[in-house]
Amino acid sequence: MKDETTPPTTLAERIQARLDALDINRVEAARRAGLQKTFLHDLHHGRKTVCHEKAYLPLSIALECSVEFLKGLQIEVGDPPN
Repeated sequence: MKDETTPPTTLAERIQARLDALDINRVEAARRAGLQKTFLHDLHHGRKTVCHEKAYLPLSIALECSVEFLKGLQIEVGDPPN
C-alpha cells in the first residue's frame, strides 16, 4: 500500500486517486466519460492496463484532471481540457 505522499504510478492508481478526490465511484466516472461501466473496473482489477488514446480526453474531463496526469507525464493533477 502506498502512502499519501507517493505519487500514483499506474493508470489505475491515478484514476483511483481522482475517484477518491472527487468522492465518486468507477461507474459514475465511466458514465460521465461516456465509457463502458466495466472499463474502469477492468483497469482497477488489472484486466486492462492501458487506455485507448481517444478515451483519455473524456476521462480527464470526468475526473477533473489533465490528460498528462492520466498518462503519467506529470505528477500534478492539472486542469481538465476545455
